[in-house]
Amino acid sequence: TFLCSISGDLAQLHLPQTNVEVIQGKRVVLQASYTGPEIQKSTVIWSYVSSSTEMIISYVGGVLSCSNSRFAGRVGFIHNMTNNNLSLYINNARASDSGKYMCQVVIPAGPADTKEIILNVKVPPSVPVCQVKGKPVLKGNITLACNSKDGKPTPGYKWTKTSPSSEIFFPHSKNETAGTLKLNNLSSNMSGKYMCTASNSAGTETCYINLEVIISTNAGMIAGVTVGCILALILIILFFVFMWTRRKDTEEDLANDIIFFVYYREDAQAPKRISWAKSGTGSYHL
Repeated sequence: TFLCSISGDLAQLHLPQTNVEVIQGKRVVLQASYTGPEIQKSTVIWSYVSSSTEMIISYVGGVLSCSNSRFAGRVGFIHNMTNNNLSLYINNARASDSGKYMCQVVIPAGPADTKEIILNVKVPPSVPVCQVKGKPVLKGNITLACNSKDGKPTPGYKWTKTSPSSEIFFPHSKNETAGTLKLNNLSSNMSGKYMCTASNSAGTETCYINLEVIISTNAGMIAGVTVGCILALILIILFFVFMWTRRKDTEEDLANDIIFFVYYREDAQAPKRISWAKSGTGSYHL
């Protein structure tokens, strides 16, 4: 809360605005001016008022001073204090700066006139998070959800389908406060790119999600391909086992044939035994 008061003969305090808005991070000026005796002889104080009053900046007896509060380094008078313009600037406005401000000018031996200014610091939505709740299968039901962590005032949400073609959704299927969009009885033409826009009076942010509806034929095809690959792998393994077994059997048969052949040759080529018998005719028979 800001309060600005002036005391003194014929002194008047002027505040053109009693409510001021600014976006977080921007500079804001709280305007105030007065007419009356010379400001050098007066005391000017700007304060923030909440549960207690916190002095922000003061001009007393020609001396300017700033408090070591959360406003330190961010506040000051727009003009030198020899000027009757008492406007105060606040740099890099924060959400916590929202509230009531008080400007007070005290002139010796004079009454005070008090004015107040309400400052509202608005915060743009943070980048929202998009997600799918449920399994996007054919004829199934899902909910697209969107939420921003920050935002003042509270952001509203709007879902749109951007591709392959834009689409407008019926009010009963969406909740712009909660950021949800219900899609029932899914069909293949619901697949595509969806965009969620979070917005308030301070700004907008968006997020995207690609939705692909799983069609049963696709699921069957995927399952068939998977089974086919497994069967093919099993057949390949069986083929190699068969070839290895056959090769082993062939090698054993070949080894047995060689042994038999060698044995047979040795037996066939064994030397004949010569028998010398003397015949009665005087000849020898072999």
